[in-house]
Amino acid sequence: MLLNAPLALILCFGLQFWPAHLVPLWVMTNMLLFSFAAGVLTYRLVEKVQFRVERYWGIGGAMLLVFAHAVIGPRSFSGWHLGSIEALRVNLGAMDNLGLLAQHSLETTGAAVLVAVLACNPIRLLQAAPLRMLGQISYSVYVAHIPALILVAAAVSLVTSDPVIRLALMVGITVPLSVAVATTVHLVVEKPGMGLGRKLQTAVLGLSSFSPRDVRQTVDTAEGRRDLQSYAGPGGYSADDASAKTAGRATTPG
Repeated sequence: MLLNAPLALILCFGLQFWPAHLVPLWVMTNMLLFSFAAGVLTYRLVEKVQFRVERYWGIGGAMLLVFAHAVIGPRSFSGWHLGSIEALRVNLGAMDNLGLLAQHSLETTGAAVLVAVLACNPIRLLQAAPLRMLGQISYSVYVAHIPALILVAAAVSLVTSDPVIRLALMVGITVPLSVAVATTVHLVVEKPGMGLGRKLQTAVLGLSSFSPRDVRQTVDTAEGRRDLQSYAGPGGYSADDASAKTAGRATTPG
């Protein structure tokens, strides 16, 4: 599985250059594939493989983000107007611009490095309950923020034409609206869905959320009980001898 992750990352990176990149809601589907693949690979390296990322790696990640925004970004979004739906569509329509793809790739890589650094070197502030709650509803926030942003931008454009006021209103309305919708979706859809998934897992596999180590321990315990019964049978070992023999076999290396 881990060997397939880099291949998936390379494949998703290449798909960014595929011309069929927009859907009617102007969501950058192919570009987001690379972001998802980078996130999955980062999680597996840090959590599953226990790959250690030192603090100084964060300097490189931050430099990638700064370079993407300060050097490449202005060239890719030179016609940007805050709060303008038409400008949003025009700029996202220029997806064949290699500068935009380069910016997104560098942003994704830099962000993945910073996330890995923070995961390996936790900061107390990030362990606060409100931030942990945001982490739990993060996927719902991701799903909710795009339609919320589009609706709020359209409404704000009817109220004022000042770009600074538009930005302030969009941030002030979109952020709490997205969090509220995401919290509702998490409680009503995500948590019940995860509970249903665990029940189906138990029903289909006959197992709950056992890890492979838990399963191995369960099998070893069952084998030990069976050995006790066979050793302590008529004409065999006594119960004490059987227990000692089984315990000795369990502690034997290999």
